[in-house]
Amino acid sequence: MDEILLGEGNEGRVYRRGNEVVKIFKTGLISDEVGFRLAELAQSFRCPFPEDVCVQKVDGEWIVRYPWFQSEPVYELTENDVIDYLVKVGGMDVIADNFKFTNLRRRQGMLIYIDIGVHIKPFNRSIFRDVCAKAFLLLNGLDEDRLLSEFSDLRQSGGVSQIPGFTQFYERIVSRVAEDYWQRCPQLANDTAEDVTLLIKCCAMDFDYLERQVSHIVNRLSIPRRFKEVVLSIDIREKGFLRQHAAGDISAILESSRKLVACGIVNRVIVAPDSKTEIHNINMRWFGAACNESHTESGIPVYSQLWAFEQIKTTYVLQADCDVLIYREDFTHDFLSEMIKAHEVIGVMGVGFNIPKSSQEISPYFAPIGGYKPEVRLGLFNLERWMQSLPWPNIVENGYLRYAWYQALHEALGQNGWRCLRGGDPRTVYIHPLNSAKKFHGLLDNVRRCVESGKIPTLQRDKWDLVEVESSWCITPDCYEIFVVIQPVQTSRQINERCVRSLAGQIDRDFGAVVIDDASLPLQSAELVTLLGCYSLSPLIVPSLREFLALSQGRFLIIHINSDEALMSDNAIVQLKQAFGERGLSVGTCFCDSDGLRSSKRFGLGQIYGGETFKSVCIHPRCHDSCKFIDENCQSFSKHPRCTTFDSFTEIPLPGSNIKPEVIAGFVVWNGMGGVSNK
Repeated sequence: MDEILLGEGNEGRVYRRGNEVVKIFKTGLISDEVGFRLAELAQSFRCPFPEDVCVQKVDGEWIVRYPWFQSEPVYELTENDVIDYLVKVGGMDVIADNFKFTNLRRRQGMLIYIDIGVHIKPFNRSIFRDVCAKAFLLLNGLDEDRLLSEFSDLRQSGGVSQIPGFTQFYERIVSRVAEDYWQRCPQLANDTAEDVTLLIKCCAMDFDYLERQVSHIVNRLSIPRRFKEVVLSIDIREKGFLRQHAAGDISAILESSRKLVACGIVNRVIVAPDSKTEIHNINMRWFGAACNESHTESGIPVYSQLWAFEQIKTTYVLQADCDVLIYREDFTHDFLSEMIKAHEVIGVMGVGFNIPKSSQEISPYFAPIGGYKPEVRLGLFNLERWMQSLPWPNIVENGYLRYAWYQALHEALGQNGWRCLRGGDPRTVYIHPLNSAKKFHGLLDNVRRCVESGKIPTLQRDKWDLVEVESSWCITPDCYEIFVVIQPVQTSRQINERCVRSLAGQIDRDFGAVVIDDASLPLQSAELVTLLGCYSLSPLIVPSLREFLALSQGRFLIIHINSDEALMSDNAIVQLKQAFGERGLSVGTCFCDSDGLRSSKRFGLGQIYGGETFKSVCIHPRCHDSCKFIDENCQSFSKHPRCTTFDSFTEIPLPGSNIKPEVIAGFVVWNGMGGVSNK
């Protein structure tokens, strides 16, 4: 076989043998330990390293072999060359620290690092930052000889951050590393149900929980398909409520509705006009009854709900009371399609939402002729079919309608041989809280957290209404080595989803996800909870970190992130587990970035620790050992900047105890600091 000498360097000679490149190390240059470690690192190679690299010992010599490929030498660099190379390396488990022209080739326009030897190292942010600095200097005209002779002195005399323009360049690279990972994370496909509107009904009594409940309903029902429109209908009556549980506050309801529209949870808010003429006309159209009252004599709203139905622009309406609780076992379950299909049978006037069942078997949609009662609390209706069936039977007594609209429809079912169906797939169900449950402080919130956490007690199965046994609605966390605790902050759905997708993209998915639902940001909490469920991350919802710790057992690592932050590599959980397993955490310590920061004005240790390396550490660390967690931190967990110890960029934490921090080698958490866009 012909052998062509391609080059010779400090480590050995490189040949082309047929369709292979072979590097033979000088005898004794590398030990077996180094050789085996290099062989292991080579298994992680992908572009910008050669593919199918084999490192082995043959006849007492260590050699490197990989398929030969057509390439060109590199004499100059473009910015696109460098950024593409560095972003790829930033997302790998290995790195080459000897970045220079002679170690690079250009293949199909892309840079490939070809010097496979002792300069191949496990990825480390310190090394990565130095490689970025070397590439930046070469890009800006420094010749290779000066780079080799002066770079070590540069690092010792103030650090690479002193290079004009490098800090901004490094920010761009790290942000691109994060964005490159996020683009590779799973992403939801969410189509629109073009012919279905979600109509949510509320009254002035619902002011205390309206934002959290509407957000809960909308988020949990809008997967896997969004509604054409989400409409909130408000009954503005302020007294004389049926089964009253609270004083009405219409001002608070209107303020909450404005927030829901502003946040994009609701598309429209509608309020029926307070007009006797309009009330009369509605009652005539729907019942053929001359009546000027908006409610039944017992206080059941009629007019506002019928007027709301007439404002809907789609064929179907999924109408819901604002207090219903939605359980989703599987967010891929297309319940809307199933309910619409059930309407294909002539004479079907509605399909009720399913309830929790003891059996996991799917119940075919069914009703006897004339049954069942229309599901007013949560049901799907064909409005076109309704309009063709009017008027429905009703009677005026003492100036009031005898029947509410759903009672009148029930009468019409029996008279016409129509039906309203029940049944369906138990993967998507609802629970209806009676007004009595709302009188007990915190009960509805606690039940909602259990439902969103995927927990429904046995005694709730096969029941429509909420079982008000508070002791049954409790959460027991599953056992994990790591829990990622997410603190909602005011941000967009896109950023919330970025946070969740960064968790879903982890190589190791064996960790717990916890959302702090402390009522400060109800819309954000509901959105995060649903997103986590959609990505099969089974979130646990708790009102505070203190309560989570009280519910938990065993020892585990707590990682705290805000919802506008995100993990920024697919092996973040792997790195954290490895560090925790090897070293654990001492009281008050956290995993901190040390190597590679030097004395940078923005990223340096002086900024992180108030000027003295390893002498003080943040008292609000991001990582906690559950067995050594301090009550103080529990109370102030979300009230101070957290140490960004293993982040891409750093904040300035508060000084703490004299304990040497631990080091995480790779990128773990993105916090958007350093002037980098959150896009």
